[in-house]
Amino acid sequence: MQFKEYDVVRVVKAVPADRVDRSFGSAAQPRVGDIGAIVLAHPTQPGQEPTFTVECVGPAGETRWLADVRRSELELVSSGESGSM
Repeated sequence: MQFKEYDVVRVVKAVPADRVDRSFGSAAQPRVGDIGAIVLAHPTQPGQEPTFTVECVGPAGETRWLADVRRSELELVSSGESGSM
């Protein structure tokens, strides 16, 4: 299954700290079970695992974390296509 921008995904494997954007003062570490949205699908070379920038937002709309997450670390929750949520 191909993921795309605006899909809602769940983290299913630990994401290394070096792939978390620390430019947010209180950026949290992604945890297994966290849900976020794909905001950018990175270009991939043949044989390279697809990687996506995923944003997890808190209840007040604040960014909890932003990280580059590999395909194998995610599962689809819902498609970002119009009308499917």
